[in-house]
Amino acid sequence: MGPAGLVSPLPDDPAALVNPVFNGPAAMPQYVLLLDGGGTQPVPVENQCGGGTARVHWRESVFGNELMTGFVGAAGNPLSKLTVASLQDVGYEVDLDAADPYALPDLLSLAQAGLLVAHAAPVDRGFMLPTVPLPVPVK
Repeated sequence: MGPAGLVSPLPDDPAALVNPVFNGPAAMPQYVLLLDGGGTQPVPVENQCGGGTARVHWRESVFGNELMTGFVGAAGNPLSKLTVASLQDVGYEVDLDAADPYALPDLLSLAQAGLLVAHAAPVDRGFMLPTVPLPVPVK
């Protein structure tokens, strides 16, 4: 099964990339457990890159090397209970206990080590003017 089957695609609207989330009833409590919280909370879905990554994978900036993020890292990409629960949400029979051990990355430690990248301007959407245009006086 490809990753596109995991998270229901959102509309092809640039606004849908602001903060897409997955609202699966089994996945949300697993996400909250990773946050050491209670209740339910929607799971952040990737909002960067193009088709095949954005809106269909877990958000790389939140989940780091988890297997269902859009980019495979070095060895050690665990299949978390969150991903297993999301498969249950789309109809698979699953065993949560078969998931790999996983914890959310410590983003402060990653930032201090220089491993996080600052968000860049969306230059791939539209165009940027090198100078601000000035109005031409009417004669």
